[in-house]
Amino acid sequence: MRAIARFCVLVFVTGCATGGKVAPPETPEPSEAACADCLPSDERPPDTMLPVDPMNPALPLNVEAECSQAARLSAVGEHKPAVDGLETVLRAGATCPDAVMTAVKDSGRRLADADELARVGLEARKVGDIATAKESFHLALVVYPKYYWVQKLVHDLPADSLPEVQALREAAAERLSSGLPEEALELLEQAALMSSAGPEVAEEMARIRTEVAIVRLSEARRAQQTGDLSRAAERTKEALAAQPDQPVLEQVVDFARRLGLHLFSTGELIKARNLWDAALSLDQGNALLGQYLEEVNARLRNLDAIKDPN
Repeated sequence: MRAIARFCVLVFVTGCATGGKVAPPETPEPSEAACADCLPSDERPPDTMLPVDPMNPALPLNVEAECSQAARLSAVGEHKPAVDGLETVLRAGATCPDAVMTAVKDSGRRLADADELARVGLEARKVGDIATAKESFHLALVVYPKYYWVQKLVHDLPADSLPEVQALREAAAERLSSGLPEEALELLEQAALMSSAGPEVAEEMARIRTEVAIVRLSEARRAQQTGDLSRAAERTKEALAAQPDQPVLEQVVDFARRLGLHLFSTGELIKARNLWDAALSLDQGNALLGQYLEEVNARLRNLDAIKDPN
């Protein structure tokens, strides 16, 4: 009886009453938090995902450290790194405390203002206005003293040649008033090669070139009227070489065309060809001048064949 009793107790405890098989222990239902931790990182609910570094998504982002670093950089005037740090936090879907956001927002305004001034300086440098470029870059550094990119722009600027440019312009004006426009142009061409030569030098050169062309064209017309075709041709080529602005250029090209016909009719084929060739170089779409050149070149080839039939 005692053995049977012990056996029944053992059966009751171990589950032998169910046919001798031991029932497996019940597995408790996992909590919602535990399930979230068991999921792969890209399948977790949004409220359980950690911010990651946008530059390296495999690494979690320490938002507090990034915000502290952005605030520190803004406080010491390192505005661009501060803005970049805050942008990293925002791209990760996080944010910084209000005080940090306000400080870095001020850094962003300073950075934008400095960038605009630097842009003005770069445009001035592109056209050779070194003085304006230098002034704009310095103003950018007043707004953002530790903007190392702008510091490099200032360092790379060529030496200011503005005094030399001004001296050449004054000398050119003196030559022009003395009736020596070609010498004035030579001086202005030297000034145009210098870094501080602004657009006004090019404008002055264009004005003088046009004046020279007008004078030489007038001289060519007088020479033609007196029958001095050689002098008329030379003055016309000088007017063309001046490269005047429109509409003076059209007048010079038209006179060269008609004077060339005059020379052609008198047998001055080479002079006619040279004049038409000079005019066509400035008015390349002039089909009539092209036809004249074909004709005069054909005549010259025929003459060469007559002189040397072999």
